[in-house]
Amino acid sequence: AQIINRPKQGFPIPIDRWLRAEASPLMQEMLCQKVIESRGLLNAKYVEQLVAQHLRGYADHSTQLWGLISLEMWFQRFIDSSSPAPSPRNGSIPAGELPC
Repeated sequence: AQIINRPKQGFPIPIDRWLRAEASPLMQEMLCQKVIESRGLLNAKYVEQLVAQHLRGYADHSTQLWGLISLEMWFQRFIDSSSPAPSPRNGSIPAGELPC
């Protein structure tokens, strides 16, 4: 009864680890200097520092980086393209023409 009636609990997901391993190529593609500069909204050098520090394990910037990746995906989906659900490779930048 104690387990069944307890309040809901979230569970942590290892975003920090994912961004250093499996999702590292996605992060580096979505947050490369040319992509960030093309938006004209963020300081590309600062974002580059966040990515580098995170990848080297100097700091855990996973929350900020995940937010920036999500923002770039949102831009690609809703601002750059009218096609449904673009992937990172077919959003704002034509395939084969990735700037990074």
